[in-house]
Amino acid sequence: MTRLSLIKSLKKIDDLINRKVRKILNVRYILFFIHNLMTFIHLYPLYLELRKDSRNKIFFTSPSADLIKNLADPFFDLSPLWHNFISLQSTRWKKWDVILCADYILPWYYRYSKFVQTFHGVAAKKTPEISDYRFHPNLKKFDLIFFPNKSFLMEAVAKSLVSLENAFVTGLFVMDYLYSLSKMDKEALKKQLFLKHAVVRKRFSKIVMWAPTFSSVDLSSWLFFENIVSNLASSSKDILLIVKPHPNIFRKKSRIQFENDLNALFPKKNYLVCYSDPYPFLVVSDLYIGDFSSLSFEYCFLKKPLIYLSLDKAEKVRIADPDQYRLLLEASYVINSVYDLSKVLQDVRHVTPSQQRAMKEIVSRYFQNIGHSSKYAAKILRNHNLVF
Repeated sequence: MTRLSLIKSLKKIDDLINRKVRKILNVRYILFFIHNLMTFIHLYPLYLELRKDSRNKIFFTSPSADLIKNLADPFFDLSPLWHNFISLQSTRWKKWDVILCADYILPWYYRYSKFVQTFHGVAAKKTPEISDYRFHPNLKKFDLIFFPNKSFLMEAVAKSLVSLENAFVTGLFVMDYLYSLSKMDKEALKKQLFLKHAVVRKRFSKIVMWAPTFSSVDLSSWLFFENIVSNLASSSKDILLIVKPHPNIFRKKSRIQFENDLNALFPKKNYLVCYSDPYPFLVVSDLYIGDFSSLSFEYCFLKKPLIYLSLDKAEKVRIADPDQYRLLLEASYVINSVYDLSKVLQDVRHVTPSQQRAMKEIVSRYFQNIGHSSKYAAKILRNHNLVF
């Protein structure tokens, strides 16, 4: 018997023993592999669905040591979760019934488990190594794959990355969260968000959210970012600006330096910085300033004005789907110069009919099962005997 065949035999025996033990104990051990804060937010609705059955023993792990520190948010009741976060190393030897990932990093384990891949966005981006990040070669390595829409699924099948036996259209879990937030009273949500900030004492004509996406190429110019913020500050005397900085920004400046710069630019303190969950801010905002990112596509669901900053000359090089790009531009007010922002911020109040049509097409094409995607995914996991 070769060493490889011996290992395979031992794994089969281990799997058989664990199945018997699980049957006697009547439990399922579930691990959420959290790569970063946004993947945590994406997977959270599925966690809420799975925890309804007490037989599901749910744990979280992450390669990021700082993740737990960044999970402070008024909309997540995280107190029951702290004891469920375990170190990556301590998860290695445990026999998990299922491991759920929202990124293409496939964690390595000593004992065989079922791996499930769930998408955490829909923007068709590419890197120098991967021609379309939605269809990463690692998709082949997962036992089950949950897609946000049918077109992504069929394209992955055409590329021979998945088969119809192990791939399913569940929808994007974070859209369940955005859907539930959109049903809340906007003023009550606003009060809850701004409770700790002095800006709540003043009424602003408009709440604007800006969430830039920065790649390593964009980071070569900090001035690019400062020019936009400076322009927003000069045009925002009666506008509250909510900035959701990309984590990569802090490779250039510390968080303290970043906030000092904002304080200098906004003497009336008419800004907020969102370091964690952006979705409640999307709901209370009157318009959104974005670029080619999943948040821009998700904002279309809210049917509110979207400003697209088309300032990066290298932008098209990183877009894998020109048709998706065209559709997002059609749904937006496109800005080609930082200095055009002032006029647009003051003038934009409504979504035009053509933008409404484009937003409707984006939602129908890229997001399915909105409001119940996590329930549908849980049903699939139960049908595969991975959860209760």
